[in-house]
Amino acid sequence: MAISSNGKYIYTTNAGDNTISEFVLDQESGSIRQLTGSPIQSGGRNPSGIAIDSHGRFAYVANFNSNEIIGYSIAADGTLHELTNAMTLTTPRPKSLVVAPNGSTLYVTNVDTNVVTAYHIATDGTLRPLLQ
Repeated sequence: MAISSNGKYIYTTNAGDNTISEFVLDQESGSIRQLTGSPIQSGGRNPSGIAIDSHGRFAYVANFNSNEIIGYSIAADGTLHELTNAMTLTTPRPKSLVVAPNGSTLYVTNVDTNVVTAYHIATDGTLRPLLQ
């Protein structure tokens, strides 16, 4: 699960049906309601983790069974839209993701290799592996 940097939206991955749910969060009451059109297809198999960049522009989903990360832009209304060239292949079984506080690096845990892989986040949201 991830909460947008402005605190208005919550996103969850749903591994069982390969979707992502999008919710509006009422910051005063703590109640949530699902956005119209949610859930959306994740673009991969078995989405297992989601992270949002610190600027609130992009979300990234790790797809455990298809060994990929899919990038999304976050619209003003909180809806996710798959980026052009959204898919980035990764090492086997990506599970958890986190974006560094500066918003320029995505870190991904890989279950089968027991390593953390780092990616540079470009200004258009695309990912490029960093040398390790």
